[in-house]
Amino acid sequence: NVRQEKDGWVSLGVWVDQGTEFSEQVYGEVHMKNKEAALLVLVVDDDRSARKVARFYLEKRRGIAVLEAGDGMEAVRLAAEYKPDVVLMDLAMRPMDGPTATRRILHANPGTKVVAQSNHLDEPLIREALDAGVAGYQHKIHAKMELLIAIQTVLAGGSYLSPDVAAVVIGTYLKALPAPDPSLISSLTKTEHNVLHLLAEELSVKEIAVRLDVSPRTVETHRQNIMNKLNVHTQTALVKIAVRAGLTQLHAES
Repeated sequence: NVRQEKDGWVSLGVWVDQGTEFSEQVYGEVHMKNKEAALLVLVVDDDRSARKVARFYLEKRRGIAVLEAGDGMEAVRLAAEYKPDVVLMDLAMRPMDGPTATRRILHANPGTKVVAQSNHLDEPLIREALDAGVAGYQHKIHAKMELLIAIQTVLAGGSYLSPDVAAVVIGTYLKALPAPDPSLISSLTKTEHNVLHLLAEELSVKEIAVRLDVSPRTVETHRQNIMNKLNVHTQTALVKIAVRAGLTQLHAES
């Protein structure tokens, strides 16, 4: 995108297939490569080396321009001025932390996508970031590997959570679910109990049939009987009950 600045038109970006001469410009504390770019990413982190690593990985891809901010206040100012498409937001910063900066940026620029990045997997911090409006949350230990996938996901309108972050979120959600009535679980036959366990472990009907050495039709019949006994109507509801009843590995890990 070509963005208009105070002194005229300035193209932000990296190398593109137009054969134009590489050049750079500095606007105050903002350092940008003077090229056309489809995407502008603002990297916010009080750790300068972390910002440089993110810039390095992003600028390896054509069509991405990168801005840097060293704290939340600078991030809010740059976001207001340059309207980035994506903000990679560290959470633990002073004097303005990541969640506060996120709220201010999204209030001024609702179309911007914010991806939180943190070394911490504390549930309260994750919840605070999600409540602030982030579209993604990356554990920094995985950030380099997941960076482009996270950006693509949030730009497409989705949400992105690192696997270990997702485990915390899901675990918190499952703990909040009401425990199933023990009498309902005990009403299942041994075979139905096994089928429910395998469904909760995300095996397909065919895979369960092979595991139990029965036909897929038999598995379908067992599944319908289980749903009738537990008074549920979807497999998602079945899985929730199985998790709360402690029939899956996920429950053990949460």
